[in-house]
Amino acid sequence: MYFFHIGNAVISNNNNITIKKPGKAPKTKYPEGCIGFDTTKANYIGHLMDYFSVRIDKMPELEGGVVQLYKLLKQNFLTLSAGSIDFKGHGAGPRSIDMTVNGLWKFRPYPKEDDPKYEKEQVRKWNSETGNPIFYIEAGSNDWHAEPIVDHGAVIVSEFSDTCWLFTTIYTYESETQPFSGHRQFGIHQDEEGCYRIFTRALDRV
Repeated sequence: MYFFHIGNAVISNNNNITIKKPGKAPKTKYPEGCIGFDTTKANYIGHLMDYFSVRIDKMPELEGGVVQLYKLLKQNFLTLSAGSIDFKGHGAGPRSIDMTVNGLWKFRPYPKEDDPKYEKEQVRKWNSETGNPIFYIEAGSNDWHAEPIVDHGAVIVSEFSDTCWLFTTIYTYESETQPFSGHRQFGIHQDEEGCYRIFTRALDRV
């Protein structure tokens, strides 16, 4: 993924997001070589790479084999990817103490205030694997003291293949910036022992 080249069609699609908010001017240009198009990460300090997988010990009996299993994974991704977790946080200022906070997140088709059909169009692109659908990552918390630091995000599908897809982070007027900028891949692959794995891996600038 380090040498992955973002195509002009992907950049053009992302540049079409010009949701305006009071006091904000549209930003449709991104610095050359900035992974994920996030302008705040143009002067990055390093890279963060990860890989997580779940081994499939016994493949389900599907007529289409591993490709059909991948399709089912992708078809249900928006539901499967939603979740919550408790994690250690650090307060700021007078609350500079360790605390456990709750985080929530879910992916949903990107909304566009001036185009009611835009959200449905992202679903169509996702299901048909044509074009570059965009998703909004809605973040939240059950803890009132964590709400002010909730950081939403957005990604564009920069590549589809038979058994995986690639998300690339983007700047939008709904999500603004993110704490990282890069690519994350989801899919199914075969390891060195011949076992299939459902996996995700990422390369981010931080």
